[in-house]
Amino acid sequence: MDMKARRDKCLVCLAPASGLHHIIPRSAGGSDDDSNLVPLCDLCHNRIQPEWERWVEFLTERKEVFERLWGNYTMDR
Repeated sequence: MDMKARRDKCLVCLAPASGLHHIIPRSAGGSDDDSNLVPLCDLCHNRIQPEWERWVEFLTERKEVFERLWGNYTMDR
């Protein structure tokens, strides 16, 4: 699997990502910067969104691990 294919996977479950989603929502002051964006599938996004504050640390740490392994883990826009 090449790097682009990895970036097209959900950061949580590795299913195909539906798009980029904010770690900290814009409504809570989150930015559109790549550091605040992660690829997620719809199922994981819907599971995370209502309790996003509980997921910030997990998503941030997981993104850092994936980026150490494969470089920038933000999907091509």
